[in-house]
Amino acid sequence: MVAQFTKFDTIIVGGGLAGLTAAALVSSARQKVCVIEKRSSFGGRGASHNLDGGFIFNQGPHALYNDGAARRLFQRLGLQMTGSYPTQDLNLLLNGRLARLPVTLADILTSRTFSIKGKIEVIGFLAGINSINCDAIAHLDFESWLRKRVRNEATRKFLHALGRVSTYADGMNFMSAGAVVSQLKAALKGGVTYLDGGWQSLVDQLAAICNRNDVTLLTSTNVQSLLQRESGANIELLLSTGERIRGSNLVVALPPGSARNLLSSSAYVKQVTSDLIPIKAACLDLALTKLPNDKLTFVLNLDTPYYYSVHSAYSRLTTSGVMLHVMKYLPPAGDVGGSAKEELEQYLDILQPGWREFVIHERFLPSMVVSNMLVDYRGRGLAGRAQVEVPDLENVFLAGDWVGDKGMLLDASVASAAKAAHLVLRHHVRQQETLPAGCA
Repeated sequence: MVAQFTKFDTIIVGGGLAGLTAAALVSSARQKVCVIEKRSSFGGRGASHNLDGGFIFNQGPHALYNDGAARRLFQRLGLQMTGSYPTQDLNLLLNGRLARLPVTLADILTSRTFSIKGKIEVIGFLAGINSINCDAIAHLDFESWLRKRVRNEATRKFLHALGRVSTYADGMNFMSAGAVVSQLKAALKGGVTYLDGGWQSLVDQLAAICNRNDVTLLTSTNVQSLLQRESGANIELLLSTGERIRGSNLVVALPPGSARNLLSSSAYVKQVTSDLIPIKAACLDLALTKLPNDKLTFVLNLDTPYYYSVHSAYSRLTTSGVMLHVMKYLPPAGDVGGSAKEELEQYLDILQPGWREFVIHERFLPSMVVSNMLVDYRGRGLAGRAQVEVPDLENVFLAGDWVGDKGMLLDASVASAAKAAHLVLRHHVRQQETLPAGCA
């Protein structure tokens, strides 16, 4: 229990991966930090669940980008991130037919999926992707931009599917071309890792850093309100317990709607959260005793916005059996995930006939939030996301996958959390410099 009017250097609202990352960084500088989480445990969408039989369920198919901001920062913090990524038994589905997914130049040249012209366009696009100026095409939608660069239909479908699987989004006619290409660069350069032990391993390691640094971690606690204060005075929060806590800095690592409610006095936060479109997916998570076809572990679907991958083939998510995800990327126009379960089951009937007799655990998430913000080309791409520092609230900062101009998905969450921590510590240094001698 926190005593009434306990004083902290920094208060962080939201105990997901963004909030925990900010807490680990700020507390490592010997600041007194408090993290407030409304759920009974930390992690948010990064939390995993242990099921009977030794299965670990992530909340949908998570992949850690090896060339992303999250992995680089977690390495600096000393986190262990073991696991692997799909390297074999990779397939694509085009016009209802399975074929080998081309990964290398030799694969592309020998592929029967593409015509000679198609192969030339695939090779040309992938060879030149690093020279594309993403800022210059941020105002264009990816689908229209791709149609002007790529004429061959099979090639266009292939690159469209790569963009979809890299961003987890189906709305390529809304997505900023600059954001999609930037994400493709990261995916193609370093690949991804399916983590051993699920993403809970990240949550647990960040929480361990916070515990070592004596961070006050509060769960099952809501923030009722941000109390009014004079400029430069302490930030004061009223908690659902009736207690009040104060801090010099506030980091809000919440979804857009929750951030807007908490920071209701900020016209800026109201503005930047008013029209955000979330990225959603309908996901069927399955634990099986075995795969009917154990050679089919990954399929890139060029025909429809479906995802299929057997994550346990590349990471330790079960002591026995198989853990797989099949998912439908939902369109940004509306929430239609409730009818997707039958679609996904029928898709799995094609890939793994007879799968139903091997099911141990099953979970369907009809409208899973993948990211709180689809990076719309009409909003200047990544540069159009909310900035970390709230301009009309002193010493208040934002973090999350909808904040900052760096990366997408977890990389955006971690990059914004790192910037928030940097700004908090910079403010702390300035505050110390202005104190009278002997008061620091």
